[in-house]
Amino acid sequence: MSQSRTTKLYRTFTKGLITEASYLTYPEDSSLDELNTVPTRKGNRFRRLGMDYNLSNATVRLYDPTWAKTEFMWRSVASTAQLTFLVVQNGNEITFYDRAKPEFAVNKKAFSINLNDYTRPGVGAITTSGCKFASGKGYLFIVNQDCEPLIVTYNKSDDTISITKVTILARDFEGMRDGLANDDEPSDLSSAHFYNLLNQGWVTTKTTTA
Repeated sequence: MSQSRTTKLYRTFTKGLITEASYLTYPEDSSLDELNTVPTRKGNRFRRLGMDYNLSNATVRLYDPTWAKTEFMWRSVASTAQLTFLVVQNGNEITFYDRAKPEFAVNKKAFSINLNDYTRPGVGAITTSGCKFASGKGYLFIVNQDCEPLIVTYNKSDDTISITKVTILARDFEGMRDGLANDDEPSDLSSAHFYNLLNQGWVTTKTTTA
């Protein structure tokens, strides 16, 4: 059965400007040229504002130029829509700035995070490895190749943060060869069978004895 050819006459431009593609392989819904605009997920455009000095002349301290420097906009802090923090990493230190006022450089929070307190085994200090950030449900999530994953919680009552290390567990779907059938109930608990029981979801208190 023959099919009729249709022509798509609209573009959403939600992907913004992509400079790595050629004109023959340009992705759909991408714009060919943009200047000083900020695209949104809905395809709208807003004018990108310029930069100016802070009226208070407040400065942000930068450390060794070889250290990692990353930034992240933590929105809806503590599930508060009006509260936004700018999160800045300078080497091993992560500082927070309140975006409530335009001159947020003077609104540096009293708390900070020293990543060296959460380094993984074998790492002396964090200087050049950059962090990746994400947020959700009011929390801030921090990952770095040289430290443990962290969850940051902001306490509005006393203007402090609490930090929780994340323990990542990996499940082994194949298990170890313990020489037992699936329905065997041995009287002696071997290390291999104990490993398999834990991997199947049993709690430790129920697997320490046969």
